[in-house]
Amino acid sequence: MSYREEGFAPSNYVRDQGSLQQYDWYLGDATRHRAEVLLMKQEREGGFVVRNSTTNSGIYTLSVFSKHLPRSRPQVKHYHIKKDQEGHYYLSHHIKCPTIPELIYRHQLNPAGLCTRLRPISQGREAPTTAGLGHVSTKTRQSSELVIFDLRIGLRPGTFLYQAYMPL
Repeated sequence: MSYREEGFAPSNYVRDQGSLQQYDWYLGDATRHRAEVLLMKQEREGGFVVRNSTTNSGIYTLSVFSKHLPRSRPQVKHYHIKKDQEGHYYLSHHIKCPTIPELIYRHQLNPAGLCTRLRPISQGREAPTTAGLGHVSTKTRQSSELVIFDLRIGLRPGTFLYQAYMPL
C-alpha cells in the first residue's frame, strides 16, 4: 500500500531522519548516573531513555525503570543495543529492527526479553510553537506491523527527509 500527498506542515514539527537527537528519549552523552536519577525521579514503570554507552564507543545503552524486579525496591536496568551482521538493531534476539527508533517502538508494544514494556517519560517539554509552513510531500508505506510515513520537505525533491511510525 502506498499513497502520495502534498501540502504544508510547520517546519519545526518534523525532525531529521536518522538522527536520534530528535527523540525526547535520547540523552546523548548522559552518564549512567544521570539516566538513573532521571528515571528514579519519574517512577514510571517502563520509563526509559537511550544514551551513548560510556564504556563502549559507538554503542547505545537503553536504561529502563522497573518496580517489579526480583529485588524488593525499584531499580533501573541497563541494556546495550546491539547490531547484527545485517545492520539490524536488537536488545534480545526476539526483535530486530533496521533503526533504533523502530526497535524502541516495537519494545513499547512487547517487552520481548526486557524487564518490562517501554513507556515514554515526561521531561517537562511542551509542544513547540508553530514555525513557518514548509512545502511537504509524503509517501506512505506499510510493513507487517507499522505504517511508515516518509516526508520530503523543501522546494526541491529530497531537500530534507523525515520519517514517522504509526501502529496498524
